[in-house]
Amino acid sequence: MIGQLFRLAAAFLLAAAPALASEDGVVEGVATYRERIAMPPQAVFEAVLEDVSRADAPSIQIGRVETRNPGTPPYHFRIPFDRSAIDTRHEYAVRASIRVDGRLRFTTDTHYPVLTRGAGSSVAVLLVRVADRAGATSGESLLRVAETSQRPRARAPAPAPKAEVPQTATTQLRGLVTYMADDAHFVDCRTGRTLPIAEEGEYSALEHAYLAAGAEPDGELMASFEGRIIERPNAEGDVESVVHVSRFVGVWPGEACEGKMGSLPLIDTDWKILTLRGFDLSDAEGPRRPQLRLGMSDGARFAASVGCNQLVGGFDLDGAGLSFGEAASTRMGCPPPLGEWEKALTDVLAQTTTWRIVGERLELLDAGGATIATFAVGQPG
Repeated sequence: MIGQLFRLAAAFLLAAAPALASEDGVVEGVATYRERIAMPPQAVFEAVLEDVSRADAPSIQIGRVETRNPGTPPYHFRIPFDRSAIDTRHEYAVRASIRVDGRLRFTTDTHYPVLTRGAGSSVAVLLVRVADRAGATSGESLLRVAETSQRPRARAPAPAPKAEVPQTATTQLRGLVTYMADDAHFVDCRTGRTLPIAEEGEYSALEHAYLAAGAEPDGELMASFEGRIIERPNAEGDVESVVHVSRFVGVWPGEACEGKMGSLPLIDTDWKILTLRGFDLSDAEGPRRPQLRLGMSDGARFAASVGCNQLVGGFDLDGAGLSFGEAASTRMGCPPPLGEWEKALTDVLAQTTTWRIVGERLELLDAGGATIATFAVGQPG
C-alpha cells in the first residue's frame, strides 16, 4: 500500500514539475503514513522548508505551509519560498508533522533533502507515529531503559522544581544517543559532554526513531534536534543537568561525531574532490583527477589539484579543527573550467576551519559552519 502511494506521489510530482519554474520558488511534495487512521478535525498538518547546513546552530526556516483538518493521507503540499534566500553551498531539507490539539502525533524521522547538492524541488515524505504518553508533564521523568526488554521506559518522576531552574537557550544539538544499562544518555558532539535525556517535549519522536533504526542495545545512534540543557532536581533530590528535546530533526545511522569519524581516516586517504564552493567536479575528466591528500610522514603536509597545477603546503589538525597554510604551486596556465576550479580550491583551503567524515564522504567547513567542499574516497591520480 505504501509503495503504491509513493509511486502515485512520484507520478504526481513529475506531472507538476513544469509549474515549478516560476520566479518564486516552490517545493512541492506529498506526505503519508502507514497507519490506516484518519485525523480528527482539529488536526493540523505542517510542512517546513529549512536550511540545515549548520549542525551547531538552529535550522533556519525558509518556507512553511499549514493545512488544518487535513483528513486522510496522502497530503499534497506546496511550500513557497524566496529563491534569493537559497545558497547553493548550503543544505536544505523538508520536515513535516501533524499535531492534534497542539500535541505532536506524527512526524518525519528521516532527512529529506531538497534544492541543492543534487536534490530536486520535489519530495515524498513518510510520517511516523509518535507514541501517546498521556499525563506527561514538563517536570516529569528522565528516559530509562528496561534491562530485560531494552525498550525505553520512564523511571519515577522527579520532584517538581520550586523555583525557576537554570537552562540554556534553545539551540541545535547533534550527538550520540546511547542506551546503557538502565539509562539513556546524549553525548554532545561539540563538547563531548554526556547528559541524560528528559522524557518531555519531542522526546517521543526521538525514541521512535531510535527504535525504528534498529540500533543495538547499548548502541550509539547519531541524532539531531533543537533543544536546551536544563538543571533540575532528580529523584534523589540532587540537581542535575538534563537535555530537553524541543524539536526533533532526525537520526543518521552510521554517522559519528567529528572526533570519532568512524573507520575512514582523514590522513593518508586519497580524497576525490566532488564539490568546491558550488562547483561540481564529480564528473571531471582528464589525465589528473581532482583530489586532496593529507600526510604526516614528512610533517603535516597536503597536496591538492583540480587537474591542472599541483598545490602543496602544510596544515594544522586539532581534533575537528583543520586549517591549511599558504600553498606553493606550479604555474601552468589552466584552461576553462580548471582556472575557476583552482581559484575555488585556493579559497576553500584558506577558509577551512573544521572537517568531518560522514559515511565515506569528507566535508570541509568554514568558520560559519557551512560546508564549502565535499570529497569521496578515490584512487591516486
